[in-house]
Amino acid sequence: MSKPVVVDYFSGPGGLAEGFSQAGFKTLMGIDFDENSAETFKKNHPEAKYIRADISELDPKDVLDELDYGENEIDVIVGGPPCQGFSIAGDREQDDERNELFKDYARHVESLNPKFVLMENVPGMLSMETSEGEPVIEEIREHFSDIGYRTEYQVLKASNFGVPQNRERVFVLGTRLDDGNIGFPGRTHIVDGDDQKLTEVDSDMKRAVTVGDALSDLTSLKAGEKSSDYGAKPKNDYQRMMRENMSSSSEVKNHDAVNHRDHIVKRFEHIPQGGDMTDAPEEHQPSKVYSSRNRRLKEDHPSYTVTSHVLDELIHPWDDRAITVREAARLQSFPDDYVFTGERNVFHGSDETSQYEQVGNAVPVLLAKSIAERIIEHNFED
Repeated sequence: MSKPVVVDYFSGPGGLAEGFSQAGFKTLMGIDFDENSAETFKKNHPEAKYIRADISELDPKDVLDELDYGENEIDVIVGGPPCQGFSIAGDREQDDERNELFKDYARHVESLNPKFVLMENVPGMLSMETSEGEPVIEEIREHFSDIGYRTEYQVLKASNFGVPQNRERVFVLGTRLDDGNIGFPGRTHIVDGDDQKLTEVDSDMKRAVTVGDALSDLTSLKAGEKSSDYGAKPKNDYQRMMRENMSSSSEVKNHDAVNHRDHIVKRFEHIPQGGDMTDAPEEHQPSKVYSSRNRRLKEDHPSYTVTSHVLDELIHPWDDRAITVREAARLQSFPDDYVFTGERNVFHGSDETSQYEQVGNAVPVLLAKSIAERIIEHNFED
């Protein structure tokens, strides 16, 4: 049986593509506008074709011509249209042009006619309405219905699927096949504080992967330091999974710490695990204080959500510095052989996308893998 195939729209560095690849899919193509994300995607998915373009200006016929896939059916199209217009962290403007990109996505889905379509976005989308007062999620479902796709949606928490991060995202999953609902994957991990305790659920359920589980084998660094070696042998299954494709001579990439100024390091010294910049003495605080910034990770819990602002938001659990790109990638469940290109960090407002932003904007790999395995189970297993 040949591998099912996937095309990744709004591909970013390739979190969805990597998850589907690990589940057994072949990635045919990635599509995105950002140059640095494109280079990261192509470096890690050399077998895939790539189109760097604005999807709103891209003709689906050009995609089909580039794919040159003959009369074969495309199995799955995946994509996460930019979510800033829906995010609770933003202004949630109804007329934000980024809210309309799902229509361009649907336009391409209609032309490529895959068996399945997956769309990812922020949970804030579920509480947002159109200018006519209709829930945005229902408009999206109606739009897909009009082009022949029956859809279902669900908010999934990454830490319930082996990702060391309490990130929540809404997924819309659709099919044009008339063989019943697909259904979303069931959780495999339990987080402390969930509605059920580990002892009360199926014995196959596992304890959630924590920040300590994810990072404790990576070399400890001070601000400004870097390392291409591991700090210790793998200590748990998660670390072994992340290092699976790394040989004894492999270099650890993207593990270099930002060289913070002395006063910022002093601020970090006063922030305990689970704390933020408001815990630092006033003389070490910036002029504007944000509780979402400079949060020190708790070693015995999954991480806070890794966002495009991860450099400003997350402090290493033990070292007095921001986490490195490699550590952020670990929290997003990217394997260690997955290399991020471009500048490590850039000034806000730059046209370039930094390595930090690429990692923060990606779909966690193991979460994507779980969804891909559910699709395979539904339609591709003998």
